[in-house]
Amino acid sequence: MISDAVIGIIIQLGMVVLLCIGFTFTYQIEGFPNFAHIGFTLIGTTITFTMTKLMGINPYLSWPVSMILCGLLGVALYVFMVTPIKRRRDGNIAITIAFYALSIVIETVVGVYSYWIVISRHETTRGFVLKKYDFTFLDIPGVAIMTPLASVCLVVVLYVFLSRTRFGLAIRAVSENENLSAVFGINTSRIHMASWFIVGALAGLAGSIIPLWTSMRGSFGEEMLVTVMAGSIIGGLDSIYGAVIGGVLITLFQKGLIFAVMNFETHGRPLLINFSIVILGFGKLIPIIFIFVILMLMPDGITGYVRSKKWVRR
Repeated sequence: MISDAVIGIIIQLGMVVLLCIGFTFTYQIEGFPNFAHIGFTLIGTTITFTMTKLMGINPYLSWPVSMILCGLLGVALYVFMVTPIKRRRDGNIAITIAFYALSIVIETVVGVYSYWIVISRHETTRGFVLKKYDFTFLDIPGVAIMTPLASVCLVVVLYVFLSRTRFGLAIRAVSENENLSAVFGINTSRIHMASWFIVGALAGLAGSIIPLWTSMRGSFGEEMLVTVMAGSIIGGLDSIYGAVIGGVLITLFQKGLIFAVMNFETHGRPLLINFSIVILGFGKLIPIIFIFVILMLMPDGITGYVRSKKWVRR
């Protein structure tokens, strides 16, 4: 039987990859870090909780709903928030601050909604945990099967979309040089809206995955944002494929390494059993350490470093 720790690594790997892709996508197209990115996941979590616990719908049927609604929210934010602010000369700085404020607003609104459920529906939210609504297959929770499956499928679809379709190539062109793309007749506004829909949809899906395994209580959102930022920086903020690499690496180092160390035994006893709390706490610092190291040694991330080598064709 697979241990809960291994299952947690599998699930988090899928979530982090999806979130890293979205975070990198925003930075490529818009040129600013989206600090409200985890706020989208919180909305996805709320949608899944509402549909599953309050409406009695299978949690997996809420996944596409979360993707669509969060995608549309992304488009709305671009139209009514990003576009007006970007008209200013210091647009990117203002947007960064605005989206940080937005993340706080989203968290507050979801908290109020959670409290309303407790008061009006007499339902306990407890971080929106929905483990008991999940199915099992060979003693493996369904979310541990569906998460990597959905993540791999979406990565493949995005790869084909961005590299084999005309619209996908237009998105890549806009991310590299928006003004030149506009000269060649590409509708850049449409590209921006499409990219924001993709970003919102990926974050919404990640949010729908979370309550089937863990909760969003405490500092989960802040820690996940740091992890996602670290993954995107490791892979390279100018590469979607780098986001996948970075998401995998940061998860394996943050969760896999700790799991390996915690289970290393000498004379039949865990070597670090007396330091388990210290090790678990150290895991929260791993993304921050990676951010500092990568920015000092490889500012453009792994993909940027590889491209800079002479033996790689530019």
